[in-house]
Amino acid sequence: MTKYPGEPTTSEAAEEVARLIGARLESVAFVVNYLQLDFSGCLSLTLLVWPEVHLAGETLATGTPGYNDALCALIQSVVTGVTTDGCETICITFDSGAELNVLLRPVPLCGERLMLNGPEHYLFVW
Repeated sequence: MTKYPGEPTTSEAAEEVARLIGARLESVAFVVNYLQLDFSGCLSLTLLVWPEVHLAGETLATGTPGYNDALCALIQSVVTGVTTDGCETICITFDSGAELNVLLRPVPLCGERLMLNGPEHYLFVW
């Protein structure tokens, strides 16, 4: 586990999430108050904030028609990039052209916003 003094910056979080580059999305699990994305290579990304999905020129947010289907459509897609826009958003890009935007800025009454688990007890929490 990488240790950061205090809360990591958005660029540090993007650097950690970049471990997903080259991994294939294998499953999407919708839980009452979070989203679980499992990738090849024993990587798992738990999102406690709902990401926006950018797919085919359309932006979908949680609660909008087609949101869950859009996330499931990403299964078997490979992560090709992880970037940050400098505004506390991490963008995960897939080979299908789709993107997930994860807003990491502080949300009232929200602690952790994402957790990345990997092999050898790897854990990154934002």
